[in-house]
Amino acid sequence: MASAVASFVVMFMSMVAITLLLRRRGILGEGAKPIVSTILLDIIAPALIFGSVSGAHPSAQHIEAAGVVFSSEIIIAFIAFAIGRYLIGLDRALLGVFIIATTFSSTGLIGNALIQILFKGNQDLISKSVIISQFGVGIPANTLGIFLAIRFGSGDAQTPILQHLKKTLTVPCMYALYAGLLWSFLGLPKSGYGLEALFGTCTLVSASLPFVSAMVVGMSLEKFRFRDDSYVLLSAVIISLLIQPALVIGLTNILNLDQNTRVIAQLFSAMPATPLAAVFAVKYGGDASLASKIITTTLLVSTITLPLVALIG
Repeated sequence: MASAVASFVVMFMSMVAITLLLRRRGILGEGAKPIVSTILLDIIAPALIFGSVSGAHPSAQHIEAAGVVFSSEIIIAFIAFAIGRYLIGLDRALLGVFIIATTFSSTGLIGNALIQILFKGNQDLISKSVIISQFGVGIPANTLGIFLAIRFGSGDAQTPILQHLKKTLTVPCMYALYAGLLWSFLGLPKSGYGLEALFGTCTLVSASLPFVSAMVVGMSLEKFRFRDDSYVLLSAVIISLLIQPALVIGLTNILNLDQNTRVIAQLFSAMPATPLAAVFAVKYGGDASLASKIITTTLLVSTITLPLVALIG
């Protein structure tokens, strides 16, 4: 398990390094960031959500596991808000990025791929992991995460919260969620009548998520010294890689979940910060540089904490 985790971390960092090389050669300029971010949020993420949710048939165990992960995210969001605002004193744009990056993990990138390696050949467990990741992390990140990004990144503290909520509920990711839930509820087929092409397209488009996310991180990353943002980065590591996994380990051990479901939920909670934090920051006016610093730092530290979570859980 430790080697699998380390391999995926190296893979993602390699993709970030490729992006940095393209930046250095002048192929990817500053103007590419909003374009790539829009492609990711308005095309790739909706394709992933619709393709996954439309065929989901979650059991009680799946819902419980996803609920545990989501509950931990709500708790972590409040902790991050309190620490970021009252202890560190972050301004509005920085605070929003700090909350999003510490609350939501990169389950869709590293988590699902890691599960595929750990449970190779066990399609039932792999499908279960997709359901838990989407309902526990993916959907909240693409809904609540977008809401937080809009709310804190707008630069307008006077805008009514209902207006931000309305904007959140009408983004492409939400339309994909509505369509996917309706498709699943009605029990509509995923084959025949040319539907293979539709869902095949969703699968192919979704497969680009890791690299495109790494591109956004790489385009947002600037040289930085850890000590310049040491309080913020150390707080992010403690909150996202220590406190949140501890919450999920405690809750999953209390509930009567089977071992594999428990392991999946615990590993998902211990993933590094989602690269979507940088994507949201670029698109909605947050601090993309801080987002990339938190993503990179938690990614590196997770090579140590992930195996520990697997052992403790």
